[in-house]
Amino acid sequence: MYLRLAFHFLLALFLSIFQLTFIQPLFSWAGHFNLVLVVLVFVLALSGFDKALIWALTLGFGYDIYNFLPFGFFMICFLVTVIIAEFLLRNFFTDKSLYSLLALTFFVAFVFEFLFYSGTYVVSWYSRDIALFLIQKEFWLMFFQGVLWNSVAAFVFFYFFNFVSNRLNAVFLKH
Repeated sequence: MYLRLAFHFLLALFLSIFQLTFIQPLFSWAGHFNLVLVVLVFVLALSGFDKALIWALTLGFGYDIYNFLPFGFFMICFLVTVIIAEFLLRNFFTDKSLYSLLALTFFVAFVFEFLFYSGTYVVSWYSRDIALFLIQKEFWLMFFQGVLWNSVAAFVFFYFFNFVSNRLNAVFLKH
């Protein structure tokens, strides 16, 4: 059990480091792709809430080590995002179809971006102009570029996992 937990911890830490060092520095439109959020959605859908919480804490830890924001900022962002994603997955997107995972990926990206920019506004006392991020054209352009890339990645991941396993097939209940 501890070996499996250590494996998931190291895999999530490696994923956060890969995201921060290789994907984010890419040229402008490809740098908005957030592989971490897509993997977090699939961990939640495939493995459950408990494992997604472990991944969220580990991914947040990896981000917190690398960034200059207060330690724990990204852990809180990822934890709140996973809790909201679990609520949406259990109450609204109950089947594990492609459309529900794409919609969940969209909402998770929006929640994470909103938490990140809102938290950055609260933490950074020296730049109050970040409070206007919701009305700025650049924010929405970057957000929808990221959603587009995340949706493409979720599409590819869905069909990969659907080919490998049958855990993502939509199940309809009979009355």
